[in-house]
Amino acid sequence: MFESAETSQGPGTLPSDRRTRRLAITALANRAIAQKRDAQISDVLGNQDAYLVTEMLGALTGEVAAQLMLTEHLLSQGWAWEEILRNVWYQEEPLRKVATSG
Repeated sequence: MFESAETSQGPGTLPSDRRTRRLAITALANRAIAQKRDAQISDVLGNQDAYLVTEMLGALTGEVAAQLMLTEHLLSQGWAWEEILRNVWYQEEPLRKVATSG
C-alpha cells in the first residue's frame, strides 16, 4: 500500500483523531461480527463445506479492497466522486472495459 511521509505516524501508530477512532471501532466491530458469523456458518454447514463461504468472503473482501485502492487512485487524479461511484462501484462494464483494453 501507499504510505505518505506526511501522514505516517510510525510503524503501528494510527492518528488519534476522532474520525480515525470511529473508523477503527467500526472495523473492529465488523471483524468481530464476521468472525462470529463464520463460526455460526461452520456449525450449520459443517467444517467440510464451510470453506465455500470463507472463499466467497475472501473474494468479496479482495474486490472491495481493489475498488478502494482504485477510488483513492482516481481521487488523486482529480476524478469527481460521482464519476468514481458510477464507474467503479455501481457498474461493472467500465471496469471490464479498462481491464481488457491492454
